Amino acid sequence: MKILAFDTETTGLDARQNDIIQLAAIFLEGEPGKLVAKGEFITYMKPRSFDTVTDEALRVNGITREQMEGFIGPGEALYRFEEFLSQFIERYNPCDKAIPLGYNVSFDIDFLSQFYLKLENHYLGAWINRRLALDPLPLMRYIAYQGGIKLDSYTLESVCKHLEIPLQAHDALEDIRATVKVWERIPEFFNTHKCPKCQTVGKATSSMIYCPRCDRDIFISHTQKIRIVV
Repeated sequence: MKILAFDTETTGLDARQNDIIQLAAIFLEGEPGKLVAKGEFITYMKPRSFDTVTDEALRVNGITREQMEGFIGPGEALYRFEEFLSQFIERYNPCDKAIPLGYNVSFDIDFLSQFYLKLENHYLGAWINRRLALDPLPLMRYIAYQGGIKLDSYTLESVCKHLEIPLQAHDALEDIRATVKVWERIPEFFNTHKCPKCQTVGKATSSMIYCPRCDRDIFISHTQKIRIVV
């Protein structure tokens, strides 16, 4: 299995109007639970238009207009990105594609797709299979729905704080490193169950749950178990 974990920092929230100014990626290979990082990529690039750069985006990203002036152009950034991808993917092999992974990944896929299209390149699909995209965010929301976690919000920052994963937020490479760690922690929430006495969520085996609050094992039926499948 090949996975391209990636994140973008942008000049706004509209993929058609705004642009990518930072792109970072980690290429992973292996089976679920045994993924190995094969390489990392990061680049900064000038926006196609400085007129659409929003002050809010600059505040969040911590990047100034003066800094952007010194970045490489989008075309050069695309060339470097595809040089990175070509180390791991045969672009002309229809069976050799990476699965995208990201936190709220649809946002980043939209921006990456528009990045390609603005450069009149229609071949992002030569590298990734967008239909199989992986995203921890909806899984964390589902786990919350099942009672396995309870946070005030489910942003990457909030989830990382809860899981004690270090994060320097709004830097694309730091964000995607943290996202990979969150993805690797998702299996911890498998086969959880609420204790019938105190409603504490505990780890379940085929027929038992250990409740840390009650400090005892409790028999449960198969139909009682919460099964979270990734």
